[in-house]
Amino acid sequence: MEVYLGAFTIRRYPCVRFRVVNRRKSWKNTYIYVTAQIVLHQIRFVFHSRFRSKVYIRPKPPHGCRGFVKHYFHFVVDLLYPLFVASTYSPKKITYVLEDFGPLADVLREVFPGRIEIVEKFDSNQSATSAALIGMSPRASTLRKSDVERFRSYTKEVLNIGSSRVPNKVILIERTSAHPYFASLPVPRTSGTERRSIVNHAELREYFEAHVSDQYEFLNLRLEEISFRQQVEYFNEACLVIGQHGAGLVNSIWMPPGAVVVEFSSNRGKDHFQRLSKFKDHKHLIFETTDLHASIDIADFSKWADSTVPVRPYLSA
Repeated sequence: MEVYLGAFTIRRYPCVRFRVVNRRKSWKNTYIYVTAQIVLHQIRFVFHSRFRSKVYIRPKPPHGCRGFVKHYFHFVVDLLYPLFVASTYSPKKITYVLEDFGPLADVLREVFPGRIEIVEKFDSNQSATSAALIGMSPRASTLRKSDVERFRSYTKEVLNIGSSRVPNKVILIERTSAHPYFASLPVPRTSGTERRSIVNHAELREYFEAHVSDQYEFLNLRLEEISFRQQVEYFNEACLVIGQHGAGLVNSIWMPPGAVVVEFSSNRGKDHFQRLSKFKDHKHLIFETTDLHASIDIADFSKWADSTVPVRPYLSA
């Protein structure tokens, strides 16, 4: 059995319609089921919020997914984006209250100025009246292109980032050590180079420094060392982004349609960014690696780049 869902809007409220057909595979494992679950939770969240001045939020990953909003990828797709969608249909007077989740709480305040309150921990009454906000990971659900673009436009506007420049940046993401916050948790969580790395990143950087065409600006970015606003600004002006599978690539959500994303990956089954690129109208390409801590053969990569049509225009001979 599988549920087919269509989303539409009556006045200010998102609504859904269903069509049920018989299918052999489990319908709970389909994108369409998860999307239906997310939309229904969004409706519940909006109505829960409508008659309150404060809404206590419990971020929750979508069906079949794991993750914590302490991590940047899950922060963007499981909190920042779904809260934007929900707040679009909710009164502007509402204050959203969340339990502290580390350094990214300041980013949430930055994107929703005057509307976020962070507490150390909910008391029993706050916990009982809190509402689940279901994440919208592209790996588990189907995103609406129009909503994704509105989210990008809203974020640029609230951060005072203009759109006048023609995208001309080629960005190589360099993974670095995790934020010290993660080591301070009662149960430390891995992040950054502890999870994955490009062992010979310096060689890769030198290759791009030598081969990016003069009409484009090459940037090697350590995202952990720059502000959220800078990340949005740089990726907003990017036409080509190269990086290993990891949280940094979620910044492709700020890139303009038509841009190119090259992902170093040892597991094609992890299609988070391939699906995100689909909803963003990006060209997504995978350069396969053999290990989580990979060494890129520069000669092989150069041949691959020269023969790959979407990448070739950005590189000189």
